[in-house]
Parts: sequence; C-alpha cells; structure tokens
Amino acid sequence: EMKPDAEQEAPVELTDDEKKLWYRKLDVPDVLEKTLSKTYASFSLPSKEEGFEEISYAWQPEAAVSELFRKWILERKLMQPAEELQPGEWFKEEWTKWQKTLQGWRKLQAEWKDPVKKKARIARKKAELAKKKESSGADGEKEKDAEAPEEDGEMKLMEINAEDIDVSSVDDVTDLGNGEPLFAYFAYEDWMLLAARYELHLLLHAFKKDLNDPDRPS
Repeated sequence: EMKPDAEQEAPVELTDDEKKLWYRKLDVPDVLEKTLSKTYASFSLPSKEEGFEEISYAWQPEAAVSELFRKWILERKLMQPAEELQPGEWFKEEWTKWQKTLQGWRKLQAEWKDPVKKKARIARKKAELAKKKESSGADGEKEKDAEAPEEDGEMKLMEINAEDIDVSSVDDVTDLGNGEPLFAYFAYEDWMLLAARYELHLLLHAFKKDLNDPDRPS
C-alpha cells in the first residue's frame, strides 16, 4: 500500500535521439554477427511475386522502407569482409603468369651480371641490329637503338644510363635498346617492391571480377 506522502515518480520522457528511432536496439542481437555477414547480401523485402496477397508497412511507406533497407545493405557491404570469396580462375592464371615472368626477369638479371653471358647477349643484340639495318635497304633509316657510324665493321650500341630513363616510356623492360634490361641492377628491396605493387594490382582487379557485385566495384 502506497503511503500518501510518497513522492510520485517522474514520468518517463524520450530524448530527441530516441524519438528518431523506429526500432529498439537490443544488447543481444537476434542474429549472430558472423551469420549475418554471410547472409545479409541475399536479404530482400517481401513482394507479391512471392505469393503474398497483401503487404502492409505499418511504420513507414514502402518507398521509405525500400530506401532504408537499401542504405542498410550498402553500409554493410562497405564495412563487412566478403568471407566466402575465393580466388577465381582469372586470378590463378594471372598469378601463374606473373610468377613465370618474375622468374624469367631474375634469371635475365643474373645473366647480365655474368661477364660471359653479358658479352654473348650484347653480341646477339649487335647481330640483330645489323640484320635489321640490312633488311631496311642500302639507304634505309638507321636503327634508333644503334649509334652511327659502324666502327671496324661492327655495330656500336648506344650508351644508356637506366637511371636517366622515364620508366613509363620503356617499351621492353628486358631490353633498353643496348641489350641491358631495365632491372639489371635491382637489389633485393627493388624486387620486393615490384612484387608487392603488382600483387596489389592483381588483387584489386581479381576482387572485382570474383565478387561480381555492382555495389562493390573495388
């Protein structure tokens, strides 16, 4: 029995932020976050095409609900990792080709550092340029990779400093024009940076292809 002199409790009043909420936030979620992250992308609103005779929206109009639902999906796509994503065939093929290319480049660098193999490579380059010059005709244009004139009947190659070259202007990284590869003097750190940069490039493009989701283009 209440005492007549007992103080009456103050009425409960909602804050402005609470009045803006359309649902109650629970301490314990209805669905585990791990389960939700795997299934939310397939969520959809009910439609009459699914066999419902009537669909009513009690809190907000259908258009507002659809917009809120889409916004919720997009926010989760932005923040949630794609747990079920697996590397596709395109990634595997490109990765295999990259590994072969990288091994070939490192082998070519080792050959350039070997005096005997370097001399043989330069000789092949001179022979290649001489053959091209002959095929261009007696008064054909001089090969841009070669210096003129020939000395003692031997083609003289252009002096090239790789550090002075704009990398984006190089057509063939395995031959700057004098037989020297662009990566001839790469150190361990240079190879690691090159690999990291290409692998990141490959991952970004593979993610887009394998996920195949217009809402997550990258």
